[in-house]
Amino acid sequence: MKFLFIILVLVSFNSFADLDDYKFTCEQIGFKVQSEDFGECVLELRKKDKVKQKANDTARKKANDTARKKANDTARKAAQQRANDSQRQRANDSQRQRAQREQAIAQANAHFARIQTQNAAIQRQYQAEVAAYRKDLADARKQAADEKRRDRGLKLLELGLGIASGKYEGRGINSAYSSRPLPAPPSINPYSRYRLTFPDNSYMDCDYNSRTRNADCF
Repeated sequence: MKFLFIILVLVSFNSFADLDDYKFTCEQIGFKVQSEDFGECVLELRKKDKVKQKANDTARKKANDTARKKANDTARKAAQQRANDSQRQRANDSQRQRAQREQAIAQANAHFARIQTQNAAIQRQYQAEVAAYRKDLADARKQAADEKRRDRGLKLLELGLGIASGKYEGRGINSAYSSRPLPAPPSINPYSRYRLTFPDNSYMDCDYNSRTRNADCF
């Protein structure tokens, strides 16, 4: 009993403020102050209070851990959602860029095809002019050769008559060649860079690839 009382006194001395409520409660219950039962009552109440405090601390720690886990889960889900949104956005951008590139290639090929058609018409016109020039030149040369042979015959006839009559007058040869000039090579339309601007103000430039005869867009 003395040992228990000494412990109670030491506990009371070290934790006086904490034991006052226990002492008051034990005294209200009916235990005699400074008795062995009174000391056991105080210690039991203090023990129960510590158990309760520990339980509260455990519950509070568990609640904090749960809240922290919930916050981490929320943050992880938000990060995953942002990653998914970013991935979808990249996929949408990639799909949009592919669609824009296909549109640019199609329009650029149509543009270059029109230039190619125009240049082909110009080349055909030039080849027709060259062919007409060569035909005129050939006709003129043939006419000149015919005239030369006819003039040679007339010259020989005149020479014979002149010799017979004692008179001779020479006659020159008239060579007729085409005076039409050779057609100059035409100026063709260049395959200049084609730019397509989209509704979002982005654009693509396309160059004509003479090897593949298609547009290279970038």
